[in-house]
Amino acid sequence: MRPLVMLTRSVFLLVGICIVALSAGWVSEAGAQVVLSDPNLPPEPDPPDCESLISLYAGTGLFASYSGPISMSTVRHRCFQSVIRTAVGADEHETFDSFWDATMDFGLGPVSVTLTGPVTTVTYGKIGNTTGTFEAEIAAMSLSGTAGSYNIQLRESPTLASPGQTAITDLGGGLYQIDSFFDVYTELSVDGGETWLAQTTQAARIILVPISTIATQSSSWGAIKSLHED
Repeated sequence: MRPLVMLTRSVFLLVGICIVALSAGWVSEAGAQVVLSDPNLPPEPDPPDCESLISLYAGTGLFASYSGPISMSTVRHRCFQSVIRTAVGADEHETFDSFWDATMDFGLGPVSVTLTGPVTTVTYGKIGNTTGTFEAEIAAMSLSGTAGSYNIQLRESPTLASPGQTAITDLGGGLYQIDSFFDVYTELSVDGGETWLAQTTQAARIILVPISTIATQSSSWGAIKSLHED
């Protein structure tokens, strides 16, 4: 292929990627905007149907690596059930069951994994305040599931904090915008909790996003691939 043609195709591909990225609304702290009628935390608590949710926490790209080597990517933390809120001084502790979907690679190729279990988050200074910007933290997480022959458990690091922030804004008309993220440190067990592998990568960010945004991103990657292949 002639250099000029290759340059033209490369420029076209770059422009296409930029256009698709802007239209998709990549998962980012600034762009994650979820509007709900319930300002309580966690977002969309106790849904009647996990398939009817409009938001979830998403972690994109390489989420975490562990020795082995083992990797986790494309995280989706969703469907917060059996929510219990407890006031501890000015802070609100939220304990709930949840689903953690991810793609994992144990060295033999990626596999889809769904883990379930209890999580505790703390929203500092939340008691008595419906709206505002609050520092937050995942204080505990104990998730489990299987992937082939592996008996997987995932927990929040017992030695490293997993901080975050949640902002709740009253939009009027009974609607609230919730912007939220957590920087999570995890530990992984593939033998039912006998041994634990510490996360070897930096804290992994999960961001509250509309589920529709996730779907748009998936289709957008297909559009980028088409631009490259044409």
